[in-house]
Amino acid sequence: MRLIYSLAAEVVIWLGPESRNSDKAMELIIVLSDACKNGTDKSLGAEFRRNPEYIGGGAWLALSQLLERTYWHRMWIIQELCLAGTKAPILCGKKFVTWEQFYSALHTFGKHNTDIMFACIDHERKAAGLSASGLSRNKIIHIDFEHRKQAGNTGPQYMPLLDLARHSDASNPRDKIYGLLGLMDPAVSSVVTLDYNLSVEDVYTEFTRQYIEATQNLEILQQCRLGSSLLPSWVPDWRNKGHYRLFSGSHSPYKAGKGSLPSYRFRDDSHVLEIDGIVLDTVDGLGPAYFEHATSSMLEHGMFEPSNVANAYGSEESIKDAVWRTLTGDRTLRGRPTPDSYAAIMDLPD
Repeated sequence: MRLIYSLAAEVVIWLGPESRNSDKAMELIIVLSDACKNGTDKSLGAEFRRNPEYIGGGAWLALSQLLERTYWHRMWIIQELCLAGTKAPILCGKKFVTWEQFYSALHTFGKHNTDIMFACIDHERKAAGLSASGLSRNKIIHIDFEHRKQAGNTGPQYMPLLDLARHSDASNPRDKIYGLLGLMDPAVSSVVTLDYNLSVEDVYTEFTRQYIEATQNLEILQQCRLGSSLLPSWVPDWRNKGHYRLFSGSHSPYKAGKGSLPSYRFRDDSHVLEIDGIVLDTVDGLGPAYFEHATSSMLEHGMFEPSNVANAYGSEESIKDAVWRTLTGDRTLRGRPTPDSYAAIMDLPD
């Protein structure tokens, strides 16, 4: 598929026929994109804050409905969109925009005006008697990042791709892996053999093992969670859409090993993964165990008065600071350092 897309004169992205005011959505995309291009996106955001229907009623609802089309949920569009290029036309009915305009409207405008974008969409959904719906831009953001990677402007970033696959729909769950091979570095894709006769569990297990061996990297373990009895604990189950990595963006904030290669071994016909590690720290003490009818004041007492009073923080405020930084990983969802305002998590009402 990679060869087909690379040799195509042009890739056209077809969202389907016009319906449910999709023309309004396409027009709104152009307005937002032009504002970003001209540097007026912040002032336009202020206008929307004052009047959600600044460019005409129904446009935000139409945009929300356009993004709910089944097209955006399909697994195979990831490869199609990543290899199409930034100038690829997106057609809906008789209207079209380029991918570059689409991305600019949803990400660049939303980056400065996220609260406004959500508020405008929710305002119109409620006015139409619909439930509020958050606007997810993750697929758009990650696919644009892949555009830059395919153009050679950045190095390989596999975790965002695997995140996209997890949250996409595939009639055959094996395609959550096979549908990404055309986007992966040959060092990874060349060692994976497509075999639809294998069970889903075997496909996921083999891919995870081959990925670790090809990249000498254990980052794929971020994709794991407990709960599947048919998969080893070190193998992600990409059928589970409910899993989110702590840092789901492309920016990786931590590198405890300072670039050193991991020491690992596969045992028992590659179903057991052994990894060498080091003791980083120890827990100095525990407070009372949580129980069902505990009050918030009791929990706070237990949190800040462990059974072993030795600690490195020195004061209750310092302990609270350490707690909220631990709960958030000391990073935003995009992997950036947390601002001090995140300390408000300790002041949430009961």
